[in-house]
Amino acid sequence: MKASKPLVIANCVAASLALCSTAGAATFHVTEQTPRAWTLLDPSTVEQTGGGVFRAPSITVQRSITARGDGRPGYLRTISEYDCAGRRSRWLSFTVYSESGAKILAQTNSDAAWTQPAPGAEAHRAMAVICRTPGTDLPAVSASSIGALITSLFAMWANQPQT
Repeated sequence: MKASKPLVIANCVAASLALCSTAGAATFHVTEQTPRAWTLLDPSTVEQTGGGVFRAPSITVQRSITARGDGRPGYLRTISEYDCAGRRSRWLSFTVYSESGAKILAQTNSDAAWTQPAPGAEAHRAMAVICRTPGTDLPAVSASSIGALITSLFAMWANQPQT
């Protein structure tokens, strides 16, 4: 896998993400990025469950956690499995949190059937990282922790007008 040069944002909040240095920072892959949400994957949290299957959480930080787009930020933690040999994935559960970290909703997938992610889909990009697909070059950010990264994104959006 081609290494990405990480963008360091912990403790760096400006109108856009600014470069700064953070000693001991962790690197998070950005598997999806829009003006309203970022989905992050921490490679250090990937677990091998056996038979070429890996389990990993992803964090989707959203500018607005509600469908109405009312400006209340929050984040989702999704647990998914990836079958590298079969090139398929499935989500197992997700939990929605408010900006303060209070749990809003949790759901377990009642139909955890495997699917093949469409090329270009977030699950397809996550699988490329987890399965170490050659040529994968996703954006990456560094922060002292996932909490610091989430807080930095919330602060960045607080300083920008809604789109």
